[in-house]
Amino acid sequence: MQRILQALWACGVDYVVIGGVAVALWGIPRTTVDLDVAVRLTPENLEKLWQCLETLGLRPRQPVGLEVIKDCMRRARLVREKGMRVLTFENPDDPLEVVDVLLEEVVPFEELHARRKVFRAASFGIPVASVPDLIVLKTRSGRPVDVSDIQALRMLEDHEAS
Repeated sequence: MQRILQALWACGVDYVVIGGVAVALWGIPRTTVDLDVAVRLTPENLEKLWQCLETLGLRPRQPVGLEVIKDCMRRARLVREKGMRVLTFENPDDPLEVVDVLLEEVVPFEELHARRKVFRAASFGIPVASVPDLIVLKTRSGRPVDVSDIQALRMLEDHEAS
């Protein structure tokens, strides 16, 4: 996962880490295999993301091309008609390298990006969604693991407020 995060940073992709990795980076014990990201959904940024992940050997799991994802109308139709809220990239040579890219703005990206916290790794930054934004994103998802994440994130929020 480190090589993916480092590459996204080096490629200049506008993104914010969400999901289980974000929860763990906020200090809440959480195991996860995939990396969930929200990205700026502009054609230029999506192209940078696509090329960056392909350079790492990751390929889309779903049979969807870059031109479809770059087109906001076609992307919205995938979300609405197919229920495709994320585009999953995976490495066929390493099943532990999985990136889920959010295809809709549950929280407007500009706001998500403005409130992010950049955690520092050795030679790169990891932009991570704020705790309140993670709560909104996880509330929308509603999976059982998200419910427990929300509880832990709220406890963290309460602790930071006191």
